[in-house]
Amino acid sequence: METGDWGLPGGHLEFGESAISGAKRELFEETGLVADLEFSNVVNDPMENVHYIHLNFLASNVVGEPTLVEPEKCYEWKFFPFDSLPSNIFIGHAKIIPAFINKIIFVD
Repeated sequence: METGDWGLPGGHLEFGESAISGAKRELFEETGLVADLEFSNVVNDPMENVHYIHLNFLASNVVGEPTLVEPEKCYEWKFFPFDSLPSNIFIGHAKIIPAFINKIIFVD
């Protein structure tokens, strides 16, 4: 992630962990938030030197305020309305947000 880019909380699954459990764990580890998660979409994202399959979820019933839990990895957390998203979105998340907005379940 380039300095100054905005991104979504996320991470990798632990061995044997379900996708939803991993997403809840990563959300809490990175933001301190607890939420119900519902599947949103899958994005196949081959990049220059790595290939990710992003499993994405929509949070509801969010408990807490975003906390900067990993200041060495992230400067701040902030919510943006869809009509006012910043232009400097982390390239690894650039396909996820439009897919969600346009209700596209799978991006290949």
